Amino acid sequence: MIGLVEFDRCECTKMGTPNDEVLHGHPLDGRGLRIYGAFSVANSCWVKELEAINSVHSQYSPDAWKGLKHFMLCFHDSTFECVAQGLKVEKWKASLPAMLAEVCRRLNQ
Repeated sequence: MIGLVEFDRCECTKMGTPNDEVLHGHPLDGRGLRIYGAFSVANSCWVKELEAINSVHSQYSPDAWKGLKHFMLCFHDSTFECVAQGLKVEKWKASLPAMLAEVCRRLNQ
């Protein structure tokens, strides 16, 4: 089984440290964060930081930032973090090459 996660209106991403051995060093440790899990972070400081950075734009609108959420996927060797409007998850029983071909097809539409 392969999982495909698609983020809607992705504003920013991070990929890398911490891995499973040092996840307890993450600022969200002690607030429900665990290795090998998927999370949505409530009241994210990262979303607030990104909004503050973008607030200096002449066409800044606070409404554009209201629906954004901070998502985290914790893997063995890395952590993926994303600020996006939402996400969609699909389960695939096909092979990885078949799934990647479908993703490429969707991206080219």
